[in-house]
Amino acid sequence: GGRGGGGGGGGGGSGGVVNGMNMFIPRSMGGRAFFSSVMTGYVGGLLAAVVVNVVTKTGQPALVYLVPCTLGSIVYTAVQRGELDRLLAFKDAKTLKEEAEKALEESSKK
Repeated sequence: GGRGGGGGGGGGGSGGVVNGMNMFIPRSMGGRAFFSSVMTGYVGGLLAAVVVNVVTKTGQPALVYLVPCTLGSIVYTAVQRGELDRLLAFKDAKTLKEEAEKALEESSKK
């Protein structure tokens, strides 16, 4: 299917929803590899937050650890796969739709 747990291999189209967010990783970018990477980063960030909370005995906002670990794992995966440029050029479906509508509107004015 078009959307699901971790996307899938091969083919075009959109992969899965990453970590419950509306961020779709195209299958051609290896949606499953990115899903696995972000989940590993999330678990690592969560463990870091728990360790710091236990060691310091003070509450820490978990996002301080989760965000860098998840984003770092995505960037690391993209670099390893030689796809950093594609990742940085990513546009969501809404943006692509808006750009297509704008281009269509401009072409109809000519």
